[in-house]
Amino acid sequence: MNFLYFIAGFLDTISKGFKYGGIFVLPIILVLIILIIKRKKNKKYTLSIALLSFVLLMILLTSRSWGPVFYKNIIKTSIDNKQDLIEEKLEKKYNKNFTFVSKGNVEYRDNYLGSNVLGGDIDNDYVVKYKFKDDDGVIAIVKYQKNYASDFYESKRSRYELEKSVYEYAKKIGLKNDFYVFVESPSELINNSELDKSPRKYFIFEKRDHSRIKLYSTKKIENCDEFMYNALKEYKIEKYSTVSEYVVTEEEYKKIVDYYESETVKSGIEGKDYEPRKDLDKIETDNFRFFRLREAVNEQQKGNNKNN
Repeated sequence: MNFLYFIAGFLDTISKGFKYGGIFVLPIILVLIILIIKRKKNKKYTLSIALLSFVLLMILLTSRSWGPVFYKNIIKTSIDNKQDLIEEKLEKKYNKNFTFVSKGNVEYRDNYLGSNVLGGDIDNDYVVKYKFKDDDGVIAIVKYQKNYASDFYESKRSRYELEKSVYEYAKKIGLKNDFYVFVESPSELINNSELDKSPRKYFIFEKRDHSRIKLYSTKKIENCDEFMYNALKEYKIEKYSTVSEYVVTEEEYKKIVDYYESETVKSGIEGKDYEPRKDLDKIETDNFRFFRLREAVNEQQKGNNKNN
């Protein structure tokens, strides 16, 4: 087993040598071929072939030490300033208009598929994060690598659509209460989507049993469970079931809205760039209720029938 691992490591090192040092290796091989074809029986030719062969072997065998440092500059050039290409791909994928906002620096990405691993590819080691927004202001984060690009737009757009449906339903029925809705999902469920593949519809609702709607208000919404049930029903999401309802002070309401409307949250990836507020137990909460929509509405309807 150790011998097989050694052979695999040796072959992997040689293949990386060709990739990292191709600019040196290929010319040396070409010169060697010419020398061998035109070989003459004298010390000069023999010494030249031996010397070039030794240099070639050293380049290949030591590629793991010097290769990544040299080759990373090639990668950086190939993944930087690709906003026009990415914007085109986003618009094709989602059939929406996108506007470029900003991009970060080329970053080293420490991952188990990286160049230090047997069979790993240095192309996976570096990434640039690009930021775009659609016409509604929903942020699309794209992580761009040399041979792969992914976006986190689906979850943000799905969240936006859900929150919007609640606000629009409130407007439709003439609800006067000021309230704020935010959809929270465990970080492990906010997955990326390959940029060159078709989008999934209602992405965040595929995880509905694990996601949670948080509703904040300074004044209790009458029959909140029925209101939320009908609001989501309008959006064909009757199965989206869990809601945390908070009635808080005006001061805390402002803090909550400011936090979730901040650039960190709007532009970030949940569980990676920001964490949802965890300090609600410490704030002055006049009322808190956690309920599952269909269960709550069914119980309420049973109570109404009983009273009638």
